[in-house]
Amino acid sequence: MNPLDQLRAMHLPPAPGIWPPAPGWWLLAALLTVALAATLWWWRARRLDNVYRREALRQARGLRTAPQALTEALQLMRRTALSTAASSHLASLPAAALLARLDDFNDRRLSQSLFASSSNREENLSMFCEKLYSDHPPQLSEAQRKVLHSCLERWIRRHRRSDPC
Repeated sequence: MNPLDQLRAMHLPPAPGIWPPAPGWWLLAALLTVALAATLWWWRARRLDNVYRREALRQARGLRTAPQALTEALQLMRRTALSTAASSHLASLPAAALLARLDDFNDRRLSQSLFASSSNREENLSMFCEKLYSDHPPQLSEAQRKVLHSCLERWIRRHRRSDPC
């Protein structure tokens, strides 16, 4: 008798299963979970940090048709500045200095002055400040109102809690 005839067919072991995964996959899953948790925590903190900005932008959009846009824009700018500790010094500035700060910001960022319609910017600025709290507050032209709101909205968007302004 042939000894090879006594051999049985070779049986292969079963294919490895999907579960449980190798240790490397467990490590990768743990790293991805930590990264996802850190990203969600960062996103939530950033979102909560910007609540004041979203509310200020919503109010600024409501000021577009306001008859006393200048007065309300200054109040909104003061409230927005007060919501951060770093720029709370803006809230104590007089109206002229606050308007000058807003105009300088507008001039630097948008290359467009809020009071550019007058040949003498300082005179026009002081005229608005004098009439600001009088019985008849200054009426802005449509062009000045658009520039004021674009400047205010841009200032709010770029304003950061850590900026000294």
